[in-house]
Amino acid sequence: MLDSIAHDLTAPISSVASALTTLNNDYPRLEDATRREIIGEAEREAQRLHRFSSNLVNMSRLEAGTIRLQRELVDIGDLVGSALARARNPLGARRVAINLPPDLPPLKIDFVLMEQVVFNLLENATKYSPIDAAIEITAQRVEAGIALLIADNGPGFLAEESERIFAKFYRAPSMLAGRHGTGLGLAICRGFVEAHGGTITAKNRPGGGALFTIILPADARPN
Repeated sequence: MLDSIAHDLTAPISSVASALTTLNNDYPRLEDATRREIIGEAEREAQRLHRFSSNLVNMSRLEAGTIRLQRELVDIGDLVGSALARARNPLGARRVAINLPPDLPPLKIDFVLMEQVVFNLLENATKYSPIDAAIEITAQRVEAGIALLIADNGPGFLAEESERIFAKFYRAPSMLAGRHGTGLGLAICRGFVEAHGGTITAKNRPGGGALFTIILPADARPN
């Protein structure tokens, strides 16, 4: 486990260092397009390193019980829009289909924590779904409160993994090939959602792909 985490942290550091070395040694001889490509790759790897380190910090906060919700009135559309903006690089050219009813009430939640949840789920979807397949985001009223659903069109997961994938450091064997990650993203999603008194579940879609459902309770609405 520690070897895997070390690799996932070391790889982007090595890529950034290599890019900076190339620029430092060969900058005058490089064409503008090549410079931009090297800088862009260094930026993507630095962002990946930042996400890994943030996940480690967030998991430490969850385990230490130091998470304190900073609740505010949040529009679901604003929450999703902010997460999509942050996920611009991981999403790349993927299409995101959004269905958010305009009459959904605002929720009184911690914007930063719940944005991280949506971002982690979007990033997870990009790892396992084809680049030409849409990711779907839907919100709806349910009896318990408001449900936010994020679905992809990837291979899904084994039925017995539906709970295990939320475990700390767990990475589904059926989905490991060529994937980067510390195995903390979904564990953090569950911790942050449950801190709001909500639930998050995963299941396979009948037509293929994974469906993650977040339910935030009615008491997350403003009083």
